[in-house]
Amino acid sequence: MPLRKPSGLTEPALAGKILALSEGVLGEIVAVVTCAAATTVLSGAEAISPRAIEIT
Repeated sequence: MPLRKPSGLTEPALAGKILALSEGVLGEIVAVVTCAAATTVLSGAEAISPRAIEIT
């Protein structure tokens, strides 16, 4: 299920957080973004926020 609004995952600040958390490993990048998306959906938000990335 897509989110209603774009999350800006390619913005340098957010992409940097994802890269740091995943240590550049593709499978970990997918896991971080998937967990953040699930957190976002459960919270009722319409886009993945930096906070959702941080709490994964």
